[in-house]
Amino acid sequence: MATHTHSNGVGARLRASREAVGLTQRDLACEGVSNAYISRVEAGLRTASVDVLVTLAAQLRAAGAEPMSALYLLTGEHDSPCLVCGRQEPQRRRKRVNH
Repeated sequence: MATHTHSNGVGARLRASREAVGLTQRDLACEGVSNAYISRVEAGLRTASVDVLVTLAAQLRAAGAEPMSALYLLTGEHDSPCLVCGRQEPQRRRKRVNH
């Protein structure tokens, strides 16, 4: 099991996840989380709270990112329980194909 990493590990995972779905920091920003705040988290200058990481993980999932939890952003572990509900999150979700 991985140990918790410092904030620039979180920032690197956040940036990689954001860029993987083609979002800018401004695109990812939402109520209570500014693009300037996201920039500082990605640069390792701020430590995001669990609440902020939950919000950002939800924003990334909504934009089409692979299923992830705030715990993934924090630790880098994909097979981790959700911080909100405690359920184990699947590694991958299959996309529905409408015929």
